[in-house]
Amino acid sequence: MSYKVSNVRMLATAISATLLVCLSISPAQAARYTITDLGTLGGDFSEAYAVNNLGQVVGRARTDDGVNHAFLYTNGVMTDLGTMGGNVSHAYGINDAGQVVGWSMTETSQEGHAFLYRNGQMTDLGTLGGAYSAASDINESGQVVGGAWNDYNWVHAFQYQDGAMHDLGALGGKKGTFSGAHAVNNLGQIVGSSSTSTGDTHAFIYEGNAMSILGGQSNTFSTAYDINDSGQIVGVANIGNDWNWHHAFLYSEGVMNDMGSTAYPWSRAYGINNAGQVVGYFSSGKSRAFLYSDGELHDLNSLVDPTSGWTLFEARDINDNGQIVGWGWTLEGETRGFLLTPVPEPQTYALMLAGLGLVGFAARRRHGFTQSHAIEANAA
Repeated sequence: MSYKVSNVRMLATAISATLLVCLSISPAQAARYTITDLGTLGGDFSEAYAVNNLGQVVGRARTDDGVNHAFLYTNGVMTDLGTMGGNVSHAYGINDAGQVVGWSMTETSQEGHAFLYRNGQMTDLGTLGGAYSAASDINESGQVVGGAWNDYNWVHAFQYQDGAMHDLGALGGKKGTFSGAHAVNNLGQIVGSSSTSTGDTHAFIYEGNAMSILGGQSNTFSTAYDINDSGQIVGVANIGNDWNWHHAFLYSEGVMNDMGSTAYPWSRAYGINNAGQVVGYFSSGKSRAFLYSDGELHDLNSLVDPTSGWTLFEARDINDNGQIVGWGWTLEGETRGFLLTPVPEPQTYALMLAGLGLVGFAARRRHGFTQSHAIEANAA
């Protein structure tokens, strides 16, 4: 009996000590995210636009020659993806296979063409008949979306699949109107923005080979930037047809929800993951990156270590692990792409440490059990 009581007391002491350590970490002291400076390609500038579920990041960064090139950041290393013959390239999307899409100048077109980067090679995706195209997103099936000039020199949304670029049209018809696709989910649903026959610009969703206005005509301006696999969509819309108030929105279950605030007349939502977490920026004169989670809007600057010296301006994407990318100012005042990685909550540490205490107790008890049996065997 005394053996059991002694070990129970030891276990209780260990758990109590663990809880005291965890309770001593106040929410104000515990950063919610660690921040990684993605660096540059030799210059003084970088911006991050997308992150996949493996934590690979793409964007653009300045080289030591002073031009911007598309980059792929993997395991702490930023790789220059080069160009398709011109001077400049930007990367905007990446899937879990590490396939990257974006835009690059070519030898013959200073306007640039959409590219697909895979297996170490950048492929020109062409245009819809004009001189320009840019790819903005790619899903796990390899479907690419973006915008391209057509024969009438109007930019139209496109889908690139099976080696061919397809014109998705526009809400106002094929001629004289523009459209652009910003994102595609793994169900093949595409979102973006398009002008209408009345001259307004509306967010659209493209599915079943048809483009339709998102949320009806409740405003005169809206743009959709991202869609998750549940069909939730984020973007920006003017509020009450007032051009002075542009708010981030979350479109879910047929309803366009205003994510903004009267304290921030300008906001945009750029990315959403499959858990429904949203990132973007809000501004009342100064831009700040935000995270929208569980119905609450958080300034991401309040969720990182305040001694880091960073000012986070824009958050552009969030993966299913909660990692966030975007850009901001460093302590030295330079614009850098960042990667935010969630830090376990204090409660998680408490459970983990308590579990370690239990494991240690069990190990000690097994060790004592073995010793007692060895003594009994020797005595016999």
